[in-house]
Amino acid sequence: MYRFPDPLDEDALRPLMADERYGDPSHPEHPYYRKFVDRAFALVYPDPPRDGAGNFVIDPRAPRSPR
Repeated sequence: MYRFPDPLDEDALRPLMADERYGDPSHPEHPYYRKFVDRAFALVYPDPPRDGAGNFVIDPRAPRSPR
């Protein structure tokens, strides 16, 4: 069983992704560890809201990011 670091933030994700279990597909724990890191990533960076059809909902009042 894997445990999320406390606090779970961007700095905590880096060592999780640097672990050999994440990057080596031949490692026996790779598929399970990969799912663990994917879940941690989703907690740190949640998806923006979606509508009933699954499309991203963009708030027109939100500031636009520079391109």
